[in-house]
This record gives sequence, structure tokens and C-alpha cells, in this order.
Amino acid sequence: MAREREAEAGNASFVEHLRLIHFTLMGACFVAMVAITSATPSSINLAHEETNQLLALKQHWQDGAWREQVIAEKVSTRAPTADWSRHPLDAPAAQRRIELLYALNELDRVGFVPPLPRERFTWLPEPRHGRTKKWFLLATKLGSDGTAITSDHNKFETIADARTVWNTLNRYPYLVVLKAPLDGWYFDKNAASFDLQLKLSGSEPLMAIEPPLVVHELYLYLRGDLLKYLSAVSEPEDKTSKAAALKISRDNSSCYLIADDVIPELYILRANCESEPLYLQALLVKELAPPRPGTGDFSHSFPNVDELTKNLSGLSLGDLQLFVAAERKRSGEKIELIGAKLPQETVAIWGLAILLVITGYFWAIFRDFSKRVRPGDIAWKVPWIGTSAEIVCRVGFAITLLAPTVTAAYLAWSAIKSEEVMLIQLIYGLAVLAVLAVTIGITTAHLAALGVRAYVRN
Repeated sequence: MAREREAEAGNASFVEHLRLIHFTLMGACFVAMVAITSATPSSINLAHEETNQLLALKQHWQDGAWREQVIAEKVSTRAPTADWSRHPLDAPAAQRRIELLYALNELDRVGFVPPLPRERFTWLPEPRHGRTKKWFLLATKLGSDGTAITSDHNKFETIADARTVWNTLNRYPYLVVLKAPLDGWYFDKNAASFDLQLKLSGSEPLMAIEPPLVVHELYLYLRGDLLKYLSAVSEPEDKTSKAAALKISRDNSSCYLIADDVIPELYILRANCESEPLYLQALLVKELAPPRPGTGDFSHSFPNVDELTKNLSGLSLGDLQLFVAAERKRSGEKIELIGAKLPQETVAIWGLAILLVITGYFWAIFRDFSKRVRPGDIAWKVPWIGTSAEIVCRVGFAITLLAPTVTAAYLAWSAIKSEEVMLIQLIYGLAVLAVLAVTIGITTAHLAALGVRAYVRN
């Protein structure tokens, strides 16, 4: 009897010891999960993700072909009116042609003067305001007060290229479409203005005047950009631009067509344009898999790459990826635990090792207990959900047994993402399988102990 009571007391101490191991295992899982999930990604890891996003954007961008396709689809139903179907801006260079005719009463007064050779005079500044030979353009605002895109930068090879393209898409979120040309004015070198009438190629002449003035090149301007362009000609002998600017400032057309930018003569047509939002940056971002960068300027959408490459603008995106990968491997992900910053790989390795040791020890003691316990043992009276026959306790204990495997899998996954060596990735996976196997052993021992208790109750 004394030996039996001593054995029962020993079994009771087994339960108390198992309870302590159980609490220790749950505490280890909790600390490991808090440590690995509360870690904020380092700037170099965020830069790595942003670099991959930029490379994906480069693939979609295709040197501007993506933008042209999106705009073409957008404006396909907003093409110019039927009488402008043979648009000179879309025609081949040999067929690009528009004829301007002087109004009849002015021709009688001044006579027909053939145009001067179309050469750019030394005081004419290079156009720095938005213009295009196409029948649509991108602008900063709706209507005529916006500024059109000034450059057609399509390269996406270097960091500087990516920054330029991204900021351009952010700055010009509106599409302006030329609907139809209208009549305009001719300004001679003495700043005298004459009304012009429009005649499209192939149409019947508006009046019998021979020969008509044939203009081969047209540029589309928004009203604000054209005024800025004309005011930029500051030479005192250039009265033509100032007269044209004064005429346009009193006109309410949204956009204009300039023939050849000829100075000291100017041929300007009024035009009817429509504008609408076209957020190309947001559309381009949708081409990426989530999580996607936010819209805005480059420093806002890709802050870590922007900070890392302030002095590396000429670096190609491919070289940037190699640079970031090397820097990421050198520095590693840091996790702050009890005031100490530890590499993520270290936390994962030691976390997996600790879980494996504790679960293995738990299994060994539980297995021994399930073989020692006897019917009517006082060990069943020790409070612990692992030996309780209540359904709630049994379900609760089964749920806690999922914690080691889930924690081990998350630790391994966090480490595998930053690890490139296949052998080390395999070791992480085997560690998770080992924790799972031991957890199954604990479950088997638990069921065996409950089977003994059920036998006693029966």
C-alpha cells in the first residue's frame, strides 16, 4: 500500500510537471510570435520590394508602349469629327497638309504674299512649353488653364528614368483631345493680323484663290502654354509674337494649332478641345500584384529606393536589384527582442530549436506519464486541461497543441523568404516537420492517458 501511495504521489507530481512544461511551451510560442510579427521591415528590405515593383513596372511600361495603348483605347471613341477624319497630324509626313486661305476682303486690300522660307530665327526660343504633333496630349488641369506635358520621356532603364516617368504620370493626370480645328489668324512680320479660313486637304476650296498657302507642320498647344511660349520671345524686334499673344488673350478657345512656328510670321488656328481625367499612374499600378505602391511623386511611392539612390540616379534597375540584394544579405532583417536587436535568421533558428526541444521534452514526459498512470490514481485530481475529461478542456488542450506547429511554420517561413541557399531552406522545412511529428506524439500520449481515465469511469 505504501508503495502504491508513493507511486500515486509520483504520478501527481508528473501532472504538475507536465502542466509547467505546457505553460512554458505556450509562453515560448507567444514570445516567438510576438517577436517575429512585431518586427518592422528594415529600409533595405523595403527597398528590395520596391525595386522588384519598379522592375515589374518597367516590363509593363515597354518604353511608353503601354501608355500609348491606354490612351488609344481611351480616345478611340473620341476621335475628331468626320470632316477631320483625314487628320493631318496622324497622316504620313508626305501627306500631312493643311491649307490656309486669307479672307477675301483682306486679300483685296493687301494682296497675296507667298510665305517666307520656314526657318527659325536666332531670337526664337526653343519651345519649352507643352506641344505635340498628335491630336491629343496630357495636361496638369482640366480645360485651357492647364500645362501640357513638355517632354515625351519613355525610357525606363535607370533610376533617373523611372523617377522621371513616374513623376510625369503623376503631374499630368488629364487627357486633352482635339475635336476639330477652327479658323484663325495670320500675323505678318509687321505684327498686322488677318483672318484665316480653314480648308482641309481634298475638300472643295472655300474661295477661288490661287495658290493657297500650304502648311506642312502643325503643333497643338493649350491656351496657357501658347501664351507662355509667345511671351518667351522677348527680342524687341519681334512684334509678331506680342501681337499674337494679345489676340489670343482676348480669345476664349481652349487650344490652338500653330503652323510651323514660323517667325517673324505666325499662322495660328483656333481649335476645339475636350479634356477629361486619365490617371495613368493609378492604371499602371493596377498592373502589379498586391501590395502595390501608392500613387504620388516618386519619393512618396518608393521612399526607400529614393533615399537609397539619391547619388545613384544613373544606376540601371538591374544593377540596383543586385546592389540591394547584396546589401540586404549583408545587413539582414533585425528583430528587437527585450531591448536587443537580433537578426531575423537568428531568431528563427533559435526559436525553432527551442520549440523542438520543449515539445520533444513534453512528449517524452507525457508518454512516460501515460504508461505509469493507473485507474483511481490521485493524479487525475490535479487540475490541468491535459488530464481533464471535460469536453471544453479536451478541445482547449487540442487547440494549444496547434500552437507549436503554427509558430514553427511561421518562423521558418520568415527565414526562408530572406534565404537564398536551398539547403538551408530545406533544413527549416525539416525542423517544422520535426515539431509536427513531436506534436502528433504528444497527441497520441494525451489520447492514451484519457483512455485510461475513461476506462476507470466505466
